[in-house]
Amino acid sequence: MKVTMLLCLLALLVGCASDLPFRTSFDSSAGTASCVILGDGFVRTGDRRIPLEAFVLEMRQTVRALSKEDRLRFTVDWRVSPDLPDEAAARMASDGNNYLMLQLQIMGVRQGGL
Repeated sequence: MKVTMLLCLLALLVGCASDLPFRTSFDSSAGTASCVILGDGFVRTGDRRIPLEAFVLEMRQTVRALSKEDRLRFTVDWRVSPDLPDEAAARMASDGNNYLMLQLQIMGVRQGGL
């Protein structure tokens, strides 16, 4: 019983091992982008208000032009707007947040945050 538990713990620790170094801060030397997710399917990036899908497309084009090493250093900062009028807007913003995180993961962006 103890051997089985020890083997399970060892397997768990090995599964968590990674060859990527542990970082306590972001390295945005390859570039950065940011947006605020609104509750209506749009984001605000800089002084522009654009659909979330358009922002994702811009990120795809930007990331595609980067090398693999630069992609690991590219940073995307986003947050959900705190000024949402109702629960439907909050739900749409939450869905947008989840969509953006998934798309950034697919693109290979490893630095980002709320």
